[in-house]
Amino acid sequence: MSDNQAVKVLENATIGASQIGTPIDLGAFSTFHIQMHVAIVANSGQTLKFQHAAINENDYFEDIGSTMDLNAAGTANQEFGVFLRYVRWVASAGITTNPTLSLYIIAKE
Repeated sequence: MSDNQAVKVLENATIGASQIGTPIDLGAFSTFHIQMHVAIVANSGQTLKFQHAAINENDYFEDIGSTMDLNAAGTANQEFGVFLRYVRWVASAGITTNPTLSLYIIAKE
């Protein structure tokens, strides 16, 4: 296995209110870095947050890190060094427009 693994989570995808991403198993890695690029912005005040859990069950996921702004076009980054095995993204509930974004994760052993 290589030292780094890049995962394309979304590419030029349109997301909706309260949409939840498919959990990714990052249990074999010690850190991961998220890069998000917003091409088409959301309505005011909308964000993307990340959650983690030890097991892949909806009731176990809890928020991790800071939310990422969907209201400004461009790129944002965030790095995590302490996390549980499964990681997913969740869009805020108030999205009324159709933001388009790309989301990548680089996981490191």
